[in-house]
Amino acid sequence: MKMQNMMMQQQILQFYRNQAAAVQQQMMNNPFQPIQGVVTYDGNYVTPENVDNYSRCNVKCEHCDGGYNQKRVYFGNNQIRTVNQRCSYCHGKGYVSKLVRNE
Repeated sequence: MKMQNMMMQQQILQFYRNQAAAVQQQMMNNPFQPIQGVVTYDGNYVTPENVDNYSRCNVKCEHCDGGYNQKRVYFGNNQIRTVNQRCSYCHGKGYVSKLVRNE
């Protein structure tokens, strides 16, 4: 299961790298023409025509509780400690920036 998740993450990353390379190539070849639309991380298709319909807002991180996750660590000799581990999604901020469509 862990291997499948890693493969899917690599495929998503490669998709965005290809998309960024295509946009960069188009900008280099045709600097005065508008670029094609891009798919954002949230799955929204943003084109130069509808870019004003979206804005960024901060939403609460769904992977942690206030920027940190509690982790129990066993130190041997029946000693268990609870350690706060910084969230890897929001990097300890407690919120993430998300692209949302203006209504």
